[in-house]
Amino acid sequence: MNTIFTPNDSVNYTQAYATVLINVTKVIPKITWSKSHNIKQGTELSNTQLDATASVPETFVYNPPSGTVLSAGTHTLNTNFTSTDSTNYTPASASVSINVAKTLTLIAEPVNVE
Repeated sequence: MNTIFTPNDSVNYTQAYATVLINVTKVIPKITWSKSHNIKQGTELSNTQLDATASVPETFVYNPPSGTVLSAGTHTLNTNFTSTDSTNYTPASASVSINVAKTLTLIAEPVNVE
């Protein structure tokens, strides 16, 4: 950025010139992703669990992806974010944990009917 200073008193002062460099960096988008509620074993991951949002137009890639069935236990869900405005925003990532509860198998005893 260039600027010129022209003094009102040109008898005692001369014009001055200045150049200033301004470095504008890309913004790291803020990702909001709440911890998911527990799910039961056998439940496919969906938009209910894979629901991160960002403060700018976004594209999210989830790992594991939608449709994945996780084993029982605690797992980490990850997402990589790429803004559609790559000129002004950097890629970002986020993670949340999810607990997959074991399903109970019921074994019925035979009933004798007489």
